[in-house]
Parts: sequence; structure tokens; C-alpha cells
Amino acid sequence: RIAAIALLFLNEEDAFWCLVYIVEVVMPLSYYSKQLIGAQVDQEVFKELVCEKLPSLAIHLENHGVDPALFSLNWFLCLFVDTLPVSTYLHIWDALLFEGSKVLFRYALAILKSIEEKLLRQNDYMSIFSTFRTEVESLSDVKNLTQIAFHDLNPFPLRSITNKREHHQKVLKAQMESLEVIRRDYRKNSLASKASSPCYVQSDEEEGI
Repeated sequence: RIAAIALLFLNEEDAFWCLVYIVEVVMPLSYYSKQLIGAQVDQEVFKELVCEKLPSLAIHLENHGVDPALFSLNWFLCLFVDTLPVSTYLHIWDALLFEGSKVLFRYALAILKSIEEKLLRQNDYMSIFSTFRTEVESLSDVKNLTQIAFHDLNPFPLRSITNKREHHQKVLKAQMESLEVIRRDYRKNSLASKASSPCYVQSDEEEGI
């Protein structure tokens, strides 16, 4: 989707280098890797920021079992394409390319702040999601959104974002290593169980393990 939008305004070569710049320079490492490590880290950072900047909304979402990552992951991965009106996400792209990926947190929080009152009036999981979809798709007041993102949400130090990213990256790495140990143990026990079966015949693939 990012490449498709770039192609609307640039020739093929420039669109390619625009995509390379976004993936390799603007966004954190491993953002678009197979495991989406960078994106997963940013979702944890975003949830932490929601608790800090919008505590009432954070509590409301938690009480109704709504994880912000269910909608914000797509925002971050696709840079708000297919989420906001064209004129709105293009304005965000301008800020992103100029100031870096921290802008994503500013605008994501600004979106929530701009519809916070309506979300707080919803009393169940489905109505919250319905409100999200309806309100976000019609957010065309770029000036108001930018005012919230760059003024109402301040202070917003880069050092804080960097520290949060480093912390959650360490946590995620530990979780992934733990899962890998569990996976290896399961495989080992599964093979041992099969080998002890009188009807088991070892495959060539298993011989190489």
C-alpha cells in the first residue's frame, strides 16, 4: 500500500527509493520483517503512551477488552493509508518524512484524543469499534489534528520514545527466546514419543535433525 501511494505521485524509480527510505531509514529496524519485531515494539510503546497521555480512555478501553493494537498496528504498518482520508494521511506523510517515525505516535494519539469523548460514551466492545471506524474514516480536519499532535500532547521528548522502544525490545526478545525454548522442547519430546512407538518409522527429514 505504501508503494502504491508513492506511485500516485512519483515515477517508478523515485517511488522505489521513497519506499527504501521509509523502510530502511525512517522506520525502526525490523519493522517489516517476517516477525514484525519493530512494529510489535511500537505497539507496546503506543499502549504505554495512551496510558500516559489519555488515562481515562486507556481505562475505558481496558474495561471493555479493547486492545489499542487491534487498530493501531495497521495505522503504523501502512502509515495511516486506508484509515484516514487521503488529504489527512498525506499531511502525516509530510511530517513523517521530515521528522521521523515519532510522528506516528503523535498522530495516533491525536486521533484518539480527537474522538475520545465519543469513545467514552460507548459502553460495549462492538460500539467502540464501530465508533472508531466511523469517526476515523471522516477525520479530515488536518489543522485540528496537527494542533493536538504537536501542541496539546506536549511534552513529547524523543528520548522518552527511544527509551520505551529499547525497553520493550528487550522484553519482546526475551519472550521470543522463551518461546523458542518451548518450541524446541516440544519438538524434542514429540520426536522421542514417536520414536518409542512400535509403529514409528523415522523419515529422512527427521534423521537430519
